[in-house]
Amino acid sequence: MPTKLPFVFSLRGYIYQSGLDCIWLAAQSGQNSLQKAISSKETELKTYEESGVFVGERDEDGDVFWEQNEILELDIERLQEALLELRRSFVLTAYHYWETSV
Repeated sequence: MPTKLPFVFSLRGYIYQSGLDCIWLAAQSGQNSLQKAISSKETELKTYEESGVFVGERDEDGDVFWEQNEILELDIERLQEALLELRRSFVLTAYHYWETSV
């Protein structure tokens, strides 16, 4: 005869798991937004490089001060750094959430 174990519902466990789900949802939303922005800038950079049209500034000798691809590369780099910082902050949030719930 199989042994039946009683089902014990833990309200505190449910609240904790629900909080983690909220943190996860917020992290995913932020990450997806940054990933879309990175993809958009990468597409813009690829389109610019394939066009062959110069967008930027030159001095009177023809030396380039800046060009659009440099600006786009900087934007991509900043967005990638923001993605890492976002991940780091949500890891800390989840840890502190666990810490306060224990």
